[in-house]
Amino acid sequence: MPENPLFETAQPPASAEVQAARALFPRALFQPPGSFRFAADSLLLAAFIKPERKTLLLDLGTGCGVVALAVLCMHPSVQAHGIDKEAALLKAARQNALRLGFADRFTLAQADLSDAEAFAGALEAKASSPWEKRAGSFSTARFDLILANPPFREPGRGRLPQNPLRRAALFEEHNTLELFCACAARALAPGGSFGILYPAQRQKRLLEALSASSFTPVRMLPVQTRPQKAPLRLLVQAKRVLPEKGDLPPPAPEPPLQLYAGSGENAPLSSEALAFCPFLAS
Repeated sequence: MPENPLFETAQPPASAEVQAARALFPRALFQPPGSFRFAADSLLLAAFIKPERKTLLLDLGTGCGVVALAVLCMHPSVQAHGIDKEAALLKAARQNALRLGFADRFTLAQADLSDAEAFAGALEAKASSPWEKRAGSFSTARFDLILANPPFREPGRGRLPQNPLRRAALFEEHNTLELFCACAARALAPGGSFGILYPAQRQKRLLEALSASSFTPVRMLPVQTRPQKAPLRLLVQAKRVLPEKGDLPPPAPEPPLQLYAGSGENAPLSSEALAFCPFLAS
């Protein structure tokens, strides 16, 4: 396999610079001009599942790396790998990893998830020494935790952005959700967890896509913006099920996570939301 320029070695920033960058996180993350700017969804997904020690994390559709980088900030024993099809976003993710001092804990590979051969190559790509000590390569079923915040706006609803990076990050195609679930199923280690964020009003579609890849939800957390508002997002933790067990009923949703402490436009973030994900304050 030819050398991937995304894996070029570079000197990490000085310790003081790293500490300053982490104190600002997620502010000051580099994002290519015109690309989709990450929002609270990414931070909520990163905080949803607490990894166990020495977890290998796969971030599907990593973009500028915000989800994986947030997990790395919170959990020192995690090693992360990000996959995206856009070279510009991967370069931004690498730049962000270097600035935060995570060059030895966050590796990257380029692949379109719809290309099975390219995805397999991305999983098998050689990475830095911490990975090699654990697994040797990204062969199938190696990852303890997989996270995905796939594009979910339906085509034909809303104005299409002119910038292709922004358009691809926002609008799904007819099988985008199923593709993310299928790729997660290929890469998840036995007993591992798949965490995904999706619109709450489309829960049925999400559960059907998970079931098609032999996933069963074990935890469902609705997210609402304000009191009395219907949940806007749904966070789901899923695990693979044995075929002979068949489809298991989904668990009852947990009480909604309320983001704001009040109904007014200027209401502050709720203490519950800040306890769930302190990065929301930034």
